[in-house]
Amino acid sequence: MKIKFPNYLTIGRIIIVPFFVLAYYLPGFYGDIIPFTLFVVASFTDFLDGLLARLYKEESKLGELLDPIADKIIVATALILLVMDGTIKNYEVIAAIIILTREILISGLREFLAKGQVNLPVSGLAQIKNIFTDVFNIFTFNWRDWK
Repeated sequence: MKIKFPNYLTIGRIIIVPFFVLAYYLPGFYGDIIPFTLFVVASFTDFLDGLLARLYKEESKLGELLDPIADKIIVATALILLVMDGTIKNYEVIAAIIILTREILISGLREFLAKGQVNLPVSGLAQIKNIFTDVFNIFTFNWRDWK
């Protein structure tokens, strides 16, 4: 099986996560700019892999499986780190819990429906939600710098 280029972008997004976590704990300026940059790159590749897959007709089962997993890993990691260091605190944690709960519920629903041979395609609304989630996280990383 030949891996298609959009899948490399998705796999790269998963590989970024440990570097993102390590960079998050760097002191000073580099601890702010490197994880921010890695998250922006991961968010952009999320957009780019889907676009390239559709544009060049390189959609695949592997991409269909890995793309939502990569999205959830990077978003969950970012939210957990922001809660752990107190950037997201008090009632703001409720928003993080809602985002993570929604991600888990949708994954569970997709898994359940797949067993019944029912496909739940990603809608345009879900893609817009993903963009808003990424933008929220990007602004939250900047908020950490502004404190």
